Amino acid sequence: MQQPDQSTNFWLGNVVLGAAFVVLLALGTLWEWLGVWALGLWIALVAVGVYLLTRGKGGSPLFPD
Repeated sequence: MQQPDQSTNFWLGNVVLGAAFVVLLALGTLWEWLGVWALGLWIALVAVGVYLLTRGKGGSPLFPD
């Protein structure tokens, strides 16, 4: 079985989601500094990461239609 090549968008999405995870771990401290903007930052990072991850998935589906 041939594995589809992963595009740059897929890996960039994983990096952005990793950054969102780090923000989530430090959310208490960021909340003290930024207030509600810390939550907005986390939501934006997750949204961009998921978008890039799904956009860069590439390849054909594993199961036929």
